[in-house]
Amino acid sequence: MPLKPLWNQNDIKKRREFIQSVLAKRIFEMLSYTGEQFVAVARQLADFEDQTGNLRASIGYVIVKDGKVVKYDFNSSKVGTEGAQIGLKHAKKLASEFSQGWVLIGVAGMDYAAAVESKGFEVISTSSVAVARRLRERIIEFKKVF
Repeated sequence: MPLKPLWNQNDIKKRREFIQSVLAKRIFEMLSYTGEQFVAVARQLADFEDQTGNLRASIGYVIVKDGKVVKYDFNSSKVGTEGAQIGLKHAKKLASEFSQGWVLIGVAGMDYAAAVESKGFEVISTSSVAVARRLRERIIEFKKVF
């Protein structure tokens, strides 16, 4: 007597789509959390004097999925709104270079951010390294679950 499956191709397709949506949601949550950490740590450790507020406001992140920005966060307070806009513009320009998969981009968007860091002040370098290390650890754990 041959075995008769209790499912059909449509059932398999629906299950695959469900699993893919769960994975996408978890990846998005992981990248969002990591982006928030990047911004929080960068702003906490920033030891430069930000006269206009633009440099601090230009620190933020974007999440890209298959070439499209699906989330961004540049905390634009009343001080430094220009910086937030410049940071977002810079991050979107970088995002355009990635057409496949998930990407998290963290930036300090003002042109002079690197010059400030070269003078020994903390802008985003320490935050970038710390958050990248934590993200790698999370990805390893994520792979174990899935």
